[in-house]
Amino acid sequence: MIQDIFDKLAEGLSPSAVQVSRLAELSSDELRDFRGRWSTLPLTRRLAILTLTSQLAENDIHLDFGPVLKLCLSDSDGGVRAAAIDGLWEDEEFRTGDLLAKILRGDPDERARSAAAVGLARFALMAEVGSLYPPTAVRVRTALLEAVHDRREQREVRRRSVEAVGAFSDSDIANLIDET
Repeated sequence: MIQDIFDKLAEGLSPSAVQVSRLAELSSDELRDFRGRWSTLPLTRRLAILTLTSQLAENDIHLDFGPVLKLCLSDSDGGVRAAAIDGLWEDEEFRTGDLLAKILRGDPDERARSAAAVGLARFALMAEVGSLYPPTAVRVRTALLEAVHDRREQREVRRRSVEAVGAFSDSDIANLIDET
C-alpha cells in the first residue's frame, strides 16, 4: 500500500484522497516504511499530503492519521512540522502535550513553535479542568509561560502562547494577561 502511494508520487502525480486515507490504517511495519520514504518526497508533496490528511480527518471521524502526523513532527522542514501539528488538532494524548511543549521551547522554526502554542491551548484547558496527566500539565504550563516571558521569542509565538495560557484561571495568569 505505501509502495503504491510513493510510486505515484515518484511519477509526479498527486495522491488521491483514497490513497491518502489509507495512511490512517498503517501497520507498524508500514509506519516504518513510511518513515523511511517520507523524506524522499519533495516538500510541496509532503505539504499536500498533510493538507489532505487534515481535510479528510475533518470529514470522516473514523480516520486517524495521528501515527503518521507524529512521524512528521521530525520532518526537516518547519512548515511540514507545523502542518503536522495542525493535523493533530483533536489528539488529547498526554504524550502529544509533552511533544508540543518541547517543540514550543526548542524547535528552530517559528511556524512550528507557533503551531505548538496553538496546539497546547487544548492541553492547557485539560490541565485546568484536571483531566491531564499532572506532570504533563506542569510541563505545558511551564513551556507556555517560558515562551510568553522570553523576550527573544517571536511576537507571533508569544501571542499564541498568551492565548493558550489563558485557559489557566489563577490570578498569576490573569495578571499576566492584563499586563500584555
